[in-house]
Amino acid sequence: MRFAIAVGVILVVGLLAIIFQRRQRTDLSERCARVLAATAKLSPTKTTVSNSGADLSVAGRQVHVRARIENRKRSREKFFVALAVDLFVDGVLQPLTLGAVGVANTDQDAEDTAIEEWAQYVGIALFEALASDRDAGLPLDGFAAFAGLTGVRGAEVSLPEHMTRDLLGPLKTVAPLLMSSESEFHSISIMVTVQQGAITGGECRVDGLISSEALTAVQDFPWPKTPAEYLLKQFYVLRRR
Repeated sequence: MRFAIAVGVILVVGLLAIIFQRRQRTDLSERCARVLAATAKLSPTKTTVSNSGADLSVAGRQVHVRARIENRKRSREKFFVALAVDLFVDGVLQPLTLGAVGVANTDQDAEDTAIEEWAQYVGIALFEALASDRDAGLPLDGFAAFAGLTGVRGAEVSLPEHMTRDLLGPLKTVAPLLMSSESEFHSISIMVTVQQGAITGGECRVDGLISSEALTAVQDFPWPKTPAEYLLKQFYVLRRR
C-alpha cells in the first residue's frame, strides 16, 4: 500500500511539473508575442498588427510565436537568460528562429530584457517582410531583404547611414544556398565583435544555422573604427521575390 501511494505521489508530482512547464512555455510565448506586436509602431510603413495570446495577425498573414528558455545562470550579481523563439507563418514553421540573451540584476528582469531585445531585432524585419509587396525591400539576388533594428553594446560607435543596406553586398555569396529551398522566408543574423575596424570574434547564422561562409563574407566590410571593442547584432528577414 505504501509503495502504491509513493508511486501515485510521484506520478502526480510529475504530472504537475509537466503542466507547469507547459503553462510556463505558453506564458513565455504569449509575452513574446505581446512585445513583438508592440514593435509595430516602429515600422516605417506603420503596419497594423493585432495580437491574441501567442498569435499575431499581420497584413492578412497569421504568425504564431513559440518561445523557450535555453539557459539560465547567475554570475556574481548578474542574472543571464538565454531565449530562443520560433516563428510560424500561416501554420508553417519558418527558418526565422533567433536567440537573445538578457542580462540584469534579477532573473525576471533578465528574461524581460531578452524578450525585448529579441523583439527589436525581429519585429520591424518580420512585419515589413509580411506587409510589403515583393518589389519592396533591399535587393539580394532573388530575395527582398528587410532589416531589424541594429543592436550595439560596448564602445560608442557612429554607424554608417546605409549600413544595413551595404552590409548585404558581401552576403550575396550565401543567396544561392537559399534559392534551392522552397521556404518563402529566410533569415540572416550577424553578431560580431569589432575593434579598430576589424572583426575580433562572433558568428553569423543563415536560417538559424552557423555559417562560416557568411562570417568570412562580412570580414572585409568597412566597420567603424573605435579604440574600444563593440558588439553589433543585425537580423534580416528575406522574402522570396
